[in-house]
Amino acid sequence: VLTTPISRSQCVSLHINCIVALALAVTVISCHPGKENARQHPLSDTLVIISERDLIPEGTAYDPHAERVFISSMYKRKIVAIEPGGRYFDFVTSGKDDLWSALGMEVDSTRRKLWVVSTKGKPIPTMPAISDDRWSSKLYCYDLSSGNLDKTYSVNPKITEEYGFNDLTV
Repeated sequence: VLTTPISRSQCVSLHINCIVALALAVTVISCHPGKENARQHPLSDTLVIISERDLIPEGTAYDPHAERVFISSMYKRKIVAIEPGGRYFDFVTSGKDDLWSALGMEVDSTRRKLWVVSTKGKPIPTMPAISDDRWSSKLYCYDLSSGNLDKTYSVNPKITEEYGFNDLTV
């Protein structure tokens, strides 16, 4: 529990240190009936350890068709895809398609789309940096088969207030 205020840089450093300390282990959860199987079959296994210490993951999504896990990165402005065997790669590279901090994600497995909320704002550190630090969000729709951006959706430009979205449900 913090009893004294901390600066923005201290907060960012604390957040990054927490992420590093957790060593980003992506786990696949499997259910096993009964307590008797708990010792023989652990409830989760490590799929992959991503070595990017500054990834700052935020959202996850799962594509049941390709059996891929997706991890969004706030700091690096990208989306990482993880294959069933543990191989991972940048599904969307840093800042591609003018992607801001990638936050909430959801797979639409029927239409084969990955929906991503992307937000920018003054207190969100990013690399590459975003020069306009006013709060704003967009919704991105990527084709899961090709990895290409299908469309970006923005709030009506007549809205002058700052806003930021995070999670979504499809």
